[in-house]
Parts: sequence; structure tokens; C-alpha cells
Amino acid sequence: MNRLLKRQNVPLLCDPTGLSAAWIDPTGVVHDLHAMGRQREEAEETFLPQDHEEWAELFLGTSAAAEAAERGDILDYVEELVKRGWIKVSNATSIDASKPTLGAKKSFARMLAKCVGDGHIDPFEEIYVWEGDGASLPSAGDLVEDWGGKDMAEAMFARLNARLEGRLSEARALRTLRGLVRALLT
Repeated sequence: MNRLLKRQNVPLLCDPTGLSAAWIDPTGVVHDLHAMGRQREEAEETFLPQDHEEWAELFLGTSAAAEAAERGDILDYVEELVKRGWIKVSNATSIDASKPTLGAKKSFARMLAKCVGDGHIDPFEEIYVWEGDGASLPSAGDLVEDWGGKDMAEAMFARLNARLEGRLSEARALRTLRGLVRALLT
């Protein structure tokens, strides 16, 4: 199955070419970095974070860096959030999930299932999952089932199948209409 992408209609979280799409906290709340940036800009904030590192610094605050400095450490803000169970979502096909909580996993699975069900990502697309000491490459469908459960995976495939059936019906109708026009013109 080929990707069903139409670039202008792809949500930022589903765009496999995107970077710094979101953070998912341990409770499963998705922090859409692009939406948060727009909100900060509209509120005329002076600091508009651009990537995961800057957002992690904003979440943790400067006190975390001061505490690390007191211990003689340099704080890696991204690594610190990941250690605390957050998932760093570069895009729906590339994540850092070294120590994800069950809530964060389920939330990512829901996000991925929506991307697949809406036809933005192929269910057989490999998802790059960095796990701290190495990476794995499960398919989107397998990851949704592993992290979200069988019911979520089945609902995802049902939604995708309904979309594909709709497209097939449209193609059949156009083919029939074309045949009728040709018959009338001959």
C-alpha cells in the first residue's frame, strides 16, 4: 500500500517529514508544540521555543538546570523529560520512548491510529522507536496494537478500510459515468 498523503491536508503530527511535533507527558496529554507556539505568539510571549530542547527547558524551568549545576551536572532537558516517562514525538513515525508510561504509550497509540485511519500513514510503515539503549522498528499497526490494544487496532483498520472502500466506490462511479458518456457519444 502506498502512502495516501496529500501534503496540504496532513496534520502536523502525522507528517512523516516533520520535526519537533509534540511531547506526550506521563499522564498521556499530548503537548502539540506547533499549537503551543501559536498560543505563545498570540499571547505576545517573548520566548517562542522552536524545538524539543527549548520546549523541555520551558517545561522543566530554569530551577532544574540550577539543581543540576549544584550537583556538578549539565542538564540535558530532553533526556530529563524522557527519563521521567515522557515521549518525544518528532513525528508519528519517529519517537524517543526510552521510559514511557502506560498513559503515554496509549496516547501515542491513539495519535498513530488516527494518522493511519485517516490515510496519512501506511499501517505497514515502520515506526522508529528509540528506547534508550537501542531502537526498534515495529510497523504502525503492530505498535498501535501493542501500546493501544487489539480494540484500538481493529478500529484503526476498520476506519482505514472504510476510507479505502469510499475511494473505490468513487472510482467505480466515475468509470461507469465515463462508460455512459462514451456510449452516448458513439
